[in-house]
Amino acid sequence: MIAIYSAGKGFPPMEYVTLLRTHYPQFAQQAPRGGGYMQQDAEEFYNIVTQSISAATSPSDASASLVLEMEETLTCAETDLEPQVVRREIVNKLVCNIQGGPGSTVSVNYIAEGLRLGLEGSIEKSSEVLGRNAIWNKKQRLMKLPKFMCVQFMRFFWKLTPESRDHTGVKCKILRPVAFSEVWAVESIVF
Repeated sequence: MIAIYSAGKGFPPMEYVTLLRTHYPQFAQQAPRGGGYMQQDAEEFYNIVTQSISAATSPSDASASLVLEMEETLTCAETDLEPQVVRREIVNKLVCNIQGGPGSTVSVNYIAEGLRLGLEGSIEKSSEVLGRNAIWNKKQRLMKLPKFMCVQFMRFFWKLTPESRDHTGVKCKILRPVAFSEVWAVESIVF
């Protein structure tokens, strides 16, 4: 798919779509009863495109890479006896968490604030020392950046609906503007 695109000539979009559907059949699924092609997940498409670009470029050509190297540190919040877990991971985007929904104590006005939120958080994970699941604090740090990177704006939150029949909740979109300059310093998001 990438070899044809790298020739430097114009490439008709329909040829690209046909090629995509040939190499990745999940994007060629038809809707029931002849309703055309089914809607597909944009994140799945993005992952396939970035994987294809990474596979087609040389590992020594860092300028063509679209991947980020992250270091993640997990620390058990419920006991100091549990050793820290440190691991490195390759990702193809940064997540900018948008806050500001009803009941939120944090409002994100700038992309750097949202990226900081995306790099920290808590998860539930098994603790061998406690013999059960426990809350772990997660901190991620950028170790290697590509020349170009994608930032995913996480604009959804879970709103509890105690008055509803099932008493669970609904996924709501946060309609909040987030400002960022065309070029911003990476130092502003690295602690």
